Amino acid sequence: MEEEKLRNIRKWVSALALILTAGLIAGAEIPAGKVYTKAEYDQAYTLLETMNTRKQFESMKNGMLNLQLKSAPQLAHYKQVFVKFFDKYLTFDMLKKELADIYLDLFTPEEIRELTAFYQTPLGKKLVEKTPELTLRSAQIGQNAVLKHLPELQAELRKAIEADQKKKIPAAAPQQKK
Repeated sequence: MEEEKLRNIRKWVSALALILTAGLIAGAEIPAGKVYTKAEYDQAYTLLETMNTRKQFESMKNGMLNLQLKSAPQLAHYKQVFVKFFDKYLTFDMLKKELADIYLDLFTPEEIRELTAFYQTPLGKKLVEKTPELTLRSAQIGQNAVLKHLPELQAELRKAIEADQKKKIPAAAPQQKK
């Protein structure tokens, strides 16, 4: 029983890490050899500040954790373990530079200035305020869509695993006539 519980926790943690990574960082990396100036970083940091990214980051992180705990209530008892771990390794300050790198990679300096100006408008501020809720609701829609068809996914995975296992087991060699 304990072994199965640990296996479920490992699966859940892996899924949560994947969701958090995808949801919070968007998976972008700096192309090899790309170097940004201090002025460019300052501009990107101003945008992140204007977007209230620190608060959004924490709100989305906590919302995603709560969403996952709702999906796996057997882990709710361990919520503080997850919170402590995330507070240690998944903080805005630790990821701020990488987040700035994403914006610097995807937008020109002029576009970053325009985005900063937009997020200072009433509509921009409202978008900032509503983004965590938009993200969580979107994640819930995706999660519900997957859960609705989970048995089909599990069956397809089982078939694929069985097919792979059959490929790896060599067929019995025909016996040589003596």
